[in-house]
Amino acid sequence: LFDEIIKVILDGTVDRTKKYVSNLQTPVMIIHAMGVLLPVMGLVLFPIIIIFMSDTVKPIFLFLGYDVFLPIALWYFITKTLSNKPPTFSQPDVSLVRGLPKLGETKLWDRVVPVILPSIGVVVLTLLVGLLMAPSILSDSPDPSQSMTFSVFIIMAASFGIASYCWFDSKDKIGIRNDIEKIEDEFSVALFQLGNQISSGKPIETSMDGAAENLTGMKIATMFNDASGNIKRFGFTFDQALFDKKVGAVWKYPSKLVRSIMKVVSDSSKKGMKAASSTMMTISRYLKGMHDVKGDVRESLGETTSSMSFLATFLAPMISGLTVTMAIIILQIL
Repeated sequence: LFDEIIKVILDGTVDRTKKYVSNLQTPVMIIHAMGVLLPVMGLVLFPIIIIFMSDTVKPIFLFLGYDVFLPIALWYFITKTLSNKPPTFSQPDVSLVRGLPKLGETKLWDRVVPVILPSIGVVVLTLLVGLLMAPSILSDSPDPSQSMTFSVFIIMAASFGIASYCWFDSKDKIGIRNDIEKIEDEFSVALFQLGNQISSGKPIETSMDGAAENLTGMKIATMFNDASGNIKRFGFTFDQALFDKKVGAVWKYPSKLVRSIMKVVSDSSKKGMKAASSTMMTISRYLKGMHDVKGDVRESLGETTSSMSFLATFLAPMISGLTVTMAIIILQIL
């Protein structure tokens, strides 16, 4: 019955995901146009509009439309699009990691401090450098060129402040999140190996040792070694070896997916190791199907997302610089 339920879930998820991917192309193209192409086109037109239509088009209108209403509309459209996505991706939860700073905190010199403090320091340091480069800004009649220099440092200070906040907040968490994703990607293979070992009639600790040996080089292999060691040293049951509050093997792996599935496997093992083996093999097929679906989604959307990334990271900044230069040249000519 469990095998049939998993098969129905997997088939239904695959069908929903294929339908979702086919229906996602148009929303993604709209997001691409509104979120990347439209702003880039606006950057080119705004200087001309401000210079030649200053009487009818005020800067406040451009600010509200470009920096307020457009981001709100994009956020709503993206959220609505993602809400229709079938659950094929596991969201890593770094809050399960012991000793990791919470969101909004970072570790500096073995001390946990709010992220806002080093970010403020970066902003203040950038502004001080700007004052050193443009000392006349503090006088009653500042030099125009130094005023322009200091304005550049104001923009740099804001940019560096936001960038440093994001970097300090994520520098410890990104690596752990990547490790969790790697563990979850390996988990289907690990379950298949363990289920295959158990189905041959070996004891559970011997099966875990054999699976760990076949999984050499993978992070998930350590969990089987730890669980097997708990059974041998303390005489634990399979459930205790995994979920003992002090030495349970799963607590070293901050993944909801791993913990939830191992709990299902542990409960099924109470009905016999044959049932546990069948459960592992079935869930392994289900996880492999999920990974295949995830690969299909990324392949289908890869061209569009790559184009968006290129425009946002390279082309848009270059066009911004050219646009500002063009505006200055037009002003000088006029």
